[in-house]
Amino acid sequence: MFALLTLLVEASRLFVPPGTLPKESRVEIVQIETGWFETRLIGEGDVPDFKSPAGTLVVSVFGPNGASRGFMRLAVKRGEEIAIQVPTSPARGRGQLSLELAFPRDAKPDPKDVSLLLVGHEKRLFPDVFVFTGTARARAFWLDVPAGAAAIALTSREWTLAKPLNPDVPERGALVVRGELVPKPSLRLRFDVAESVGHGTVEVDLLDCEKQRNFPGPTPIERCTPVSSQKGRSDAEFVFKNLDPKLFAVRWKLGKWTDTTTEDLENARPTVKTIPIRPFEVSGRVTAGGLPASAKLRFWPVNTALSFETDADEDGFYRIALVRRGSFLVWIRRPGFEPFQADLRLEGDDPRDEHADFDVPVNRVTVRIFAAKTGEPIAGATAFVEGGGGFSGTTDASGAAVLSPLPKNSYTITGSAKGYRSSEPVRLDVDEGTREREIRIGLLLSADIRLRVLDIGGVRLVGASVCAMSGPDPISDGRTDDNGIAVLPNPFPPGQPLVAWDAAGHIGVYRWSGEEQQDLVIPLSAPPILVRFVSAGGEPRPRWAPGFSIDGVEVPLYIARFEKSGGDTVSRSDGTFRLAGIPSSGLLVLWPFGIPELSMTRPLPVVEEIVFTVPAR
Repeated sequence: MFALLTLLVEASRLFVPPGTLPKESRVEIVQIETGWFETRLIGEGDVPDFKSPAGTLVVSVFGPNGASRGFMRLAVKRGEEIAIQVPTSPARGRGQLSLELAFPRDAKPDPKDVSLLLVGHEKRLFPDVFVFTGTARARAFWLDVPAGAAAIALTSREWTLAKPLNPDVPERGALVVRGELVPKPSLRLRFDVAESVGHGTVEVDLLDCEKQRNFPGPTPIERCTPVSSQKGRSDAEFVFKNLDPKLFAVRWKLGKWTDTTTEDLENARPTVKTIPIRPFEVSGRVTAGGLPASAKLRFWPVNTALSFETDADEDGFYRIALVRRGSFLVWIRRPGFEPFQADLRLEGDDPRDEHADFDVPVNRVTVRIFAAKTGEPIAGATAFVEGGGGFSGTTDASGAAVLSPLPKNSYTITGSAKGYRSSEPVRLDVDEGTREREIRIGLLLSADIRLRVLDIGGVRLVGASVCAMSGPDPISDGRTDDNGIAVLPNPFPPGQPLVAWDAAGHIGVYRWSGEEQQDLVIPLSAPPILVRFVSAGGEPRPRWAPGFSIDGVEVPLYIARFEKSGGDTVSRSDGTFRLAGIPSSGLLVLWPFGIPELSMTRPLPVVEEIVFTVPAR
């Protein structure tokens, strides 16, 4: 705690003794009960004094450069004389924080309506002092808090912070941050309904998606939290008032038509959004091995929790009306076969009709996984399929996993199960003539694999993370102990891709040597890579993130690693994304998350900006 003041009971004033503070230092005093406030600049040979009302005061001292030197709360009685002294440092690991808040010029806020918390530490901390110093200003003081990164949380019915405040409290020091309060934003929704649909009763749900803000892909609406609902005519305006500056989703339903959209109120400004309801048609033909096939089709807009169904007739023809464009997963189910998954992307925003044909492979691949020594089937084992996404399977009680039909391609299949060593990859070639195939994979009981993580100087790294990867999926992971060793309990074959990163988020990629213990040295990182996401017209696309691989090893998109490396978790409002912690050598393949067909390949280090043209989120 600062020993800012020495009390000398001589007269009724507060003063700065000559020579106590350097020239151009500044002293501020606020009286808590009344909000009385006064500030003085220290001049050459000057002895400034303050005629403060009696009560509880907070005194702030600033150096000539404007940096805070500390604050202290003081109870002052009438007739006391107080000499203001230079502050001493707080205890190790502690610091002080002052927050100055400004309201709009003509605002008349209710002090009882505003509550503050300092969050990000071991507990949420209320300010020691919170006082309004006028009709449009307020000050808060935390006089003894843990040092380090934190955030200001504000609760109010009417007000919100214009921008997030994330102070980094200095150890054994003091910090002043300034923020602006603005009225909570509103969201006004209007519907532009096509004549073919006609106006009617529309149901509108507003959902809080703030916790999904950093999700590296389209916002998963199914994980968002309902906030409010309204119901009314589609030619009316729907108004949601006094919202927090968060990421929201809107889910609406008008008759048989339904869709979702997102709206980001992070800038805390009132927003008007027009939602078009203009149906278009997608039609085409389903074939199986080139021959017409009847089937049930389900169109899933990615991460919306919505789905739309239609049937293909005996000649394979189908049609479906939609009001949404973008990315879809299409599940095609034929009688007697596992569902086949296809991807569909409807580009642009215009509600034009589209044509999409789907050819469903007719093969049925069964992977049987068993204990190599006993021949007993292993239930719950996983068959990883590399060479195509979404085709892995889990074995049943008989040890069998029936895979979805596989498109024509070459694949490798690896079997794994808890307590067993993963198998060597088994090659599988699929062509037009492939029908029934069975692959048998025997697994040996496991022995743990030890991976020691070091820096380039050979120092063992504690708390580093290690993942064994199968394509984009971690199949085994662990963290290093005090000896820098991570033990992975789900073994894998030699050559298995490995990714490691240290506590600061610096990445290294490797292949398992097959040895019982292998050293993984985290290399030096290159400067951050600047990625920019834009629309076809060049407008910035916020809230996008890249997927990437290094030397053929795909790196998992863990948000915590992005944050530790000092990079971004999603693209900013100007569309830029800083990819940090990447090695200074190797071959980088980079793509917008969920759109691998837009990948770019660059040797490391990358010095130029990489630009991706992507749809809206």
